[in-house]
Amino acid sequence: MIWERYTSAIFKLPLTWPGSPMDAPLLMRTRFAEQLQELSVDASRVTSWLPTAWIQDDTRHVELLPTTVQFERRYSCRYIMLEPVGQSLKWQPVLADAEFEEIIDDFRQAA
Repeated sequence: MIWERYTSAIFKLPLTWPGSPMDAPLLMRTRFAEQLQELSVDASRVTSWLPTAWIQDDTRHVELLPTTVQFERRYSCRYIMLEPVGQSLKWQPVLADAEFEEIIDDFRQAA
């Protein structure tokens, strides 16, 4: 009997800021990639038989800091680009100590 292990990993990113209090939310773009050159591709211009939903991009607003942002989707990557955009000029986010936390979802019998 053969069993398959289905796992997922949560990417966690602690965010803080030094200095002045937040006076606007943070808009953060994140891209997960297998190859370094994938980080520079504009996902909106990709034409492929593969659905663009597989492109591992994430854009989100962060309203309050400090916080830990969690990405629940299963990611396969060697490179991660974290790009803070749209924040106030009064403060800068600190992106540090990112980690993947593996969670074992299930064991299933292989067909």
